[in-house]
Amino acid sequence: MATRKTPARKTAAKSAPVKGKGNKWASVQLPDGFKAITAGEYGEPWDYETNPVLTGIVAGPVREMEVGKGRDKRMARIMTIETDDGRFDVWDSAALRAFFDKADEGMTVSVAFQGYRDTGKASPMKVFVGAIAEDDLPEDKPARKTSKARR
Repeated sequence: MATRKTPARKTAAKSAPVKGKGNKWASVQLPDGFKAITAGEYGEPWDYETNPVLTGIVAGPVREMEVGKGRDKRMARIMTIETDDGRFDVWDSAALRAFFDKADEGMTVSVAFQGYRDTGKASPMKVFVGAIAEDDLPEDKPARKTSKARR
């Protein structure tokens, strides 16, 4: 057996943080005349349990975002609704798919949380319903009329 003449490499020593420096990037500012666009600019998450009905104007186009990892990766749609209390983000769901397809920027809309439905899985399904004000409905698809009771 041959013996090694050079010693094995040592792992690099971890550098110690410089005391008193803090985050050197925290002081970096945007130039004058620019407005930062952050997650808060779109809207706050909607707390549907505290405020189950959200009524307002669609503020901007519906946007898409990639969520999940690996096999669970998918595209999710997000709508920002501006109300008297602020701007709130509403995420698409199976129950809101048709609502998201029809809603457009500037329309008056309402979204209601109707509770939870047991699916037999660990977490229950959240049930939502979305509506567009009759004045803002697209002309090509009129609202369904409710049927009157049969006599």
